Amino acid sequence: LPGDAVALMRTKVAADGRSFTAAVDEAMVADDQTAWPLHFDPAATNSRSEWTMIESALPSSSSGYKFSSDNGTGVGRCVYGVAAECNRTTTKRLIWEFGGLGEFAVLEPRELISASFSAWGTHSYSCTDKMVKSYRMADLTSTSTWNSHAGYFTSDREMGTKTLHHKSGCPTGPKWVEFNVLAGAKQKIEWNDDTFSIGLAAADTASMAGWKRYRWDARLEIEYNRAPNTPTSMSTDSRGCVTGSTRPLLNEPTALLSASASDPDGDHARVRFTLQKYVSGAWSTTWTSLYTTA
Repeated sequence: LPGDAVALMRTKVAADGRSFTAAVDEAMVADDQTAWPLHFDPAATNSRSEWTMIESALPSSSSGYKFSSDNGTGVGRCVYGVAAECNRTTTKRLIWEFGGLGEFAVLEPRELISASFSAWGTHSYSCTDKMVKSYRMADLTSTSTWNSHAGYFTSDREMGTKTLHHKSGCPTGPKWVEFNVLAGAKQKIEWNDDTFSIGLAAADTASMAGWKRYRWDARLEIEYNRAPNTPTSMSTDSRGCVTGSTRPLLNEPTALLSASASDPDGDHARVRFTLQKYVSGAWSTTWTSLYTTA
C-alpha cells in the first residue's frame, strides 16, 4: 500500500518446483516498534519457457527461436547501411512465453495486484527516447515466424508502453525495462490459461530511430492478494447463525456478535458487524461496528 515499508522474506521452494513457502520474520512480528497491520502479499516470478525473434525480411524463418546473445536482439526497424549490425533492411519483434500460470487457477482476476514484464535493454540507436510497446500474444512454438505471429501486434492486444532509451554513453545506459502487463494477466487468469506470451515492438518503424535491443532472459512477476475466507462460527449471543422463520428473538438491550475469520495467504483478517432492522418489507442498517482483528 502507498507509504508502507516493503521487505523481502525467505522462501523455500518445494521439490517439485511448483510451490513455495514464505517464512515471516518472527523477530519483526514480536518487535514492539513494528507498526501494524502487516501485509503478506506474495509475488510469484515465472520463468520464460520459450522466446523468439521474428522479422519481416524473413517472414517464414524461425531462426530467431531461443536467441541467446548477451548483446540482445533487436526490436524496431534495422536499415542496411545505416548500422553495421543490419545485414539487411528489416523490422524485428521479440516474443517471450511464460508457463506455469495454472498455479494461479485458484485466483480471481480482481485478486491480482500487479503484473510486470521485465527485459534487459542492452542498446538503443540513439540517446533520444522512443516508445516500445508490449502486447498479449498467441502461444509460441519452435516454428513461430513473422507470418504466424506479426498479426497479433494489434491495438486491442496492447498492454504497457515505455518511452525511453538505454544506450551506453547516454544519460540512461543498459538496464531492466519494466512493462505493466496487468490487463493481459487478468485475462489469462479469467480464461484459466496456463501460459502468457508477451511481445515487444517499436512504435516507430519508419527509420532506425526506434531501434533497440533486448536480452533473452526476460522475466514475469505477478503479485496477488487473495480475498479472505468466508467467516465461520458466526453467532449471536452464542445461539449460532440462523436464517428464516426459525431465527430467535432476543429480549435483550445488547447482543454479542461473534465470528471467526481467516485469510488464505496468512494475512491478519478483520471483521466488521452490521445491525439491520426490518420495517415494512425492507431492511435498513442501524449500526456498523469498527473493524476487529480476528
